[in-house]
Amino acid sequence: MPLVVPLKDAAEAAIEKLRNEMNPKIEKPELIKQMEDTAIKDSAEVEKENDEDKPATPNMSDELKKMLDEMYKSYTPHEDVYPPTPKKGDIVIPLGCLAKCICSPDCTKELPVPAYRILGDSEEDERWCTDVITEQEIYEVQIAGMIMTARAQERQKTHKTAQKKVDH
Repeated sequence: MPLVVPLKDAAEAAIEKLRNEMNPKIEKPELIKQMEDTAIKDSAEVEKENDEDKPATPNMSDELKKMLDEMYKSYTPHEDVYPPTPKKGDIVIPLGCLAKCICSPDCTKELPVPAYRILGDSEEDERWCTDVITEQEIYEVQIAGMIMTARAQERQKTHKTAQKKVDH
């Protein structure tokens, strides 16, 4: 506590000294106006310092300006093309990196979404080593089976007739 009281007294003494230094004849509104003027002057000085810190804009020739304008006119901005999102029930494997734009094969722009691999039906079948049989292949197998049974029946008939001939 002994340190707090002297600091408080010192602060009050400093405030009293500032009050005595000010011109007692200045009315309060004028005092506020004077403070605002000094604040405006200070801000103007800060702006001048900021202007000095900024690099000067380069002076360009008219030809260079025309060339830049033509370049910007012909420049087409990049349009992000996101990869397809997985559907419900798809098997998704995260790759641990950001997705690449698919606007063109040689585009290298990374998009702000995670990259993942979606396993399709064929990949899933390969993963489990199963063969995918299409409807056409099913028909072909059925027809081949019918042909084989028909041939087998013909062989049996010819074999039976040959047996009968041998027996007689």
